[in-house]
Amino acid sequence: MSDRAPLRFIILSATGHDVNKCTACQCCFVDEALEARFDLPVWEVIAAARNNDEAALTNRTIRVLAEAGSEFVVCSSGVNVLAIARALRNEARRRGLD
Repeated sequence: MSDRAPLRFIILSATGHDVNKCTACQCCFVDEALEARFDLPVWEVIAAARNNDEAALTNRTIRVLAEAGSEFVVCSSGVNVLAIARALRNEARRRGLD
């Protein structure tokens, strides 16, 4: 991985949102047209970030979500998926993975 902080803390610092609040319930509302462009479901991306897995930084889903509007993705648990995706994309850029 990297000598940088774990992804959970990078996200928390950048967004104020803790990925541990995601229960991977798979109940997020995601616009179908947007979701068709994903390579990983939202819950898998967040689980990867929680586990400090580089897969959280190397997927197409965070790139798609980083450009999406809030009306296209809503987490039933109140996790700000879009802010997390943007933080992950920024971190991927910092690490030269984007």
